[in-house]
Amino acid sequence: MITKEQLCSICFEQIIPKWHSMPDTFPDFLQVFSKEEKSNNDQLVNELRKSMKDLPQNPTPEQKEEIKRKMNKVLQTENILSVRKHVSQELLEEFEEKIEYFMERAKAFDETLPLENIWQAMRNYLIYAMIVSFQGKRQNCQDTIFGYSLLYPYTDNYIDELHRKSMDKNSYNDLIRKTLSGEDISPRNAYEERTKKLLELVLNYYSDDIEKRKEAANLLLLMLEAQEQSILQIHHFGTKKLKEEEILRISAYKGGLSVLLNYLFSMDFEVASVTEEERYFYLCFGLILQLADDLQDIAEDKKKHSQTMITVCHRKRELEATVNRLLHFAQTCMTGFSPRNPELHKFMLQNCQIMLLAAVAKNARYFSKTYLEKLEPHLPMSFQQFETYQMKGV
Repeated sequence: MITKEQLCSICFEQIIPKWHSMPDTFPDFLQVFSKEEKSNNDQLVNELRKSMKDLPQNPTPEQKEEIKRKMNKVLQTENILSVRKHVSQELLEEFEEKIEYFMERAKAFDETLPLENIWQAMRNYLIYAMIVSFQGKRQNCQDTIFGYSLLYPYTDNYIDELHRKSMDKNSYNDLIRKTLSGEDISPRNAYEERTKKLLELVLNYYSDDIEKRKEAANLLLLMLEAQEQSILQIHHFGTKKLKEEEILRISAYKGGLSVLLNYLFSMDFEVASVTEEERYFYLCFGLILQLADDLQDIAEDKKKHSQTMITVCHRKRELEATVNRLLHFAQTCMTGFSPRNPELHKFMLQNCQIMLLAAVAKNARYFSKTYLEKLEPHLPMSFQQFETYQMKGV
């Protein structure tokens, strides 16, 4: 069984020292995009956005097919992530099929769930889907990963909501803890009932294998503990202002455990077959994604006084150094890992870099003009595209 002590040892004694060892200078390994490439990508994205904007609430099969046709056109010619260059047609069709199934299943599970929350769950599923492909396996939107992914918009959002009283959050977390521990507890409302159902979806999948069930329950309990610890990052709820190293430890543990769980679900919790290299990499990958989220959400986090590795940077120079270190960390972790299926290796690295650069462009007001000028050649689209994204949420 994977223990908390083992996870802490990797996160705090290996990953955090690796983070500190990274340079904070602007990286020299980023891809450069020409003006022509940027212009072509801008045009493609504008066409796709217009199509999505004009799409009705309940599109007909013909309208859905038209969107797919335009999407394929974008994928054939875009130079943003070069999807066609790195991803096979078979794998793209598999992604499309499972994503559509996930969306339909999520809507059927909770008709009141906003689309943005479904996309939040979908993002976790996509991480799982990439990891599955890394392992050379086929995606399977089974109860485990569906339940785990859909838990995110319930648990994370509930814990982060500022208007929630501490006693309500404690009671909600107690329901999760007791359900995972096998205790019989009655939900107080529909929200808690849905949360309990999702937890049971995951656990009941392993009803014929008591060891896997125990392993899944144990790590989900550790994930709950990590989420509770992250409440300290919201200064309104915390008892003190956190030091940067404390924030880094919370981020590494919570982010790492989240992605490690995705990896274990992709391996159907065959823990004995997990290598030390894989365990280390997916915990690193979790920290990368956690800090990428913090970078994307900098404005919202500042508003609610959330203490992240990004918001504690009080000067632009400090923030830029942190982003540089994150880019170097991602490059080192990605290139140093040998997946079982190398097909998506370069794609994941490029995707990770573009995600981080896009987050900077989206939040350009927090960075110096000099830094943005350095960054501009490495953006696959114009700055205006990212500003449009920020204003319209498209």
